[in-house]
Amino acid sequence: VMHDMPKDKIFVGGLPQFDASFTEDRTDREKFFKSVGADPNKKLVFFGPAGRILSDTDWQITEIIKKPIEEGKLPPTQVFVSNHPNHPADFSKFVNDGNFIFTSLGKNFSSNPKETELTSGDTKKLRDLLFYSDVVIYVASTIGIDSLQFDKPQIVINFDGWENKTYVNSVKKYHNEDHMKKMLDLGGVGIARSPEQLIGFINSYFVEPTLHHKERQKMIEQQLYILDGKSGERIGRHILKLLDQF
Repeated sequence: VMHDMPKDKIFVGGLPQFDASFTEDRTDREKFFKSVGADPNKKLVFFGPAGRILSDTDWQITEIIKKPIEEGKLPPTQVFVSNHPNHPADFSKFVNDGNFIFTSLGKNFSSNPKETELTSGDTKKLRDLLFYSDVVIYVASTIGIDSLQFDKPQIVINFDGWENKTYVNSVKKYHNEDHMKKMLDLGGVGIARSPEQLIGFINSYFVEPTLHHKERQKMIEQQLYILDGKSGERIGRHILKLLDQF
């Protein structure tokens, strides 16, 4: 029984919003990189910041990544920063050296940050971005689940930039919430607890993209059930089966 619902009344079909990833054609890589202002000759890191409601140190994370790129401690790399459309992070203190591309995908309908939807164009762009990213980095975001579509190495930021915040004021608390901890405990995500660990994970995943592949497969089973492009079909057939009973 789950939430007072008998097990035999529960149908698991998968998440149909991911079906298109297995049926649509990917945008040509060079064409896509040009469309978002990226360099196809550089590694691409996707960063989903926490946003101003959850944190005020997102800009420090970009600074922490920027320095090793400049010093050659990371290979030629660019970072695509995808801000939440209704509570974007404040990057006014960040000095962009040209390796960071900022955007906001989605359309908001009110001041409520939950009342936001991705347009079909935004969704397609997000899928292409994740597909062509070498590493996905985020703070308390469903981007980690989205990136499972393409088995992308992922890193969660579990520290507060250069600041030593108390636990209740830290991003750490978000990753101890039941739904996040359940997923992170599977071991498919690099949990960066310091700037040094963050850069170390990025380099490791650049060199070996299949690192933690088996653990990410467990995440797919736990969070998505199955990824085969047929979830919508399964759900549709189940609905038709139920209708036949009336």
